[in-house]
Amino acid sequence: IAITNQLLYEEKAYLSRFDSLTRLYNRHYFDEVYEHIKERASRYGEKFNLVVFDLNDLKRINDEQGHMAGDTILRYFADSCKMLMRKSDILARYGGDEFVGIFYNCGQDKLRKRIDSHLKQLSENPIHLGKKTFTCSYSYGIASFGDEGVTLNELFKVADDRMYENKIRYKLGFDFISAFDLGET
Repeated sequence: IAITNQLLYEEKAYLSRFDSLTRLYNRHYFDEVYEHIKERASRYGEKFNLVVFDLNDLKRINDEQGHMAGDTILRYFADSCKMLMRKSDILARYGGDEFVGIFYNCGQDKLRKRIDSHLKQLSENPIHLGKKTFTCSYSYGIASFGDEGVTLNELFKVADDRMYENKIRYKLGFDFISAFDLGET
């Protein structure tokens, strides 16, 4: 009984911080951690970027292939982000097919290049689900702490608006082109 109770406690502790499907941080934990990150950054003048990611076409994949296929795409994205993230960076599943990350010590231009390179790698390595092949793709938006907001809500709104601008471009066929690459802000 004692071992079972300990295992249940450890499982609950894990699930209180991590998303069980993607093994990334969950929204609740990210919101908590953000407050500590904001306080430290304000105190020590640290800079970071908040990035909102939204997977493209996941609803279509779920509708055509079922939710197991959609779950595979979500896990594939989460696993692939290991190439994108540094040890100091943080990534969380924020809800459904939306993810949020904090990237330290990297200007927006360099970060966009890293993210666009990640998108290119995903496009060159499609996922085979049954007899069909799918490309894992996403739209994203970036906001800089201090310059474009301080609170999570402020930064999230800026990054989310930019992500939606990029999602519109994606739907119009301009894959891998961010608003900044087009000279817009």
